[in-house]
Amino acid sequence: MKYLLDTNIISEPMKKKPNTKMMNNLALKSIHSCTSATVWHELWHGVHLLQNSKRKDQIASYLNLLSDDGLNILLFCQKSAEWLANERVHLKEKGLTPSKYDSEIAAVAYVNQLIIITHNVDDFKIFDGLHVQDWFGE
Repeated sequence: MKYLLDTNIISEPMKKKPNTKMMNNLALKSIHSCTSATVWHELWHGVHLLQNSKRKDQIASYLNLLSDDGLNILLFCQKSAEWLANERVHLKEKGLTPSKYDSEIAAVAYVNQLIIITHNVDDFKIFDGLHVQDWFGE
């Protein structure tokens, strides 16, 4: 694996008019991609918030298809927890408090030496040693 896909990347294909550049990148690079259990949680949480509808069923089917097709979902593990604990100390010294979910995603990407693919680059640029790309603009 080379890329860890953030929530907004995995959900982009479900939009009525997905971003063409992002979709091209996803088509070319998805074989080298995975996601984190935190992202998977965010996606399914979104599904469960929806009222019963055709749209809810479509999104759930899409996520089930990704799972059935073997999308690798990485866990927040001991090494991730240890890296994040240290990183939070450094960020606190700088007066920064990242979101819990973004922190977990960052930790999983860091310990697995993955590039985070997101449209929300600013959410991750505060973490030291983390590589982030935005496929919407490439």
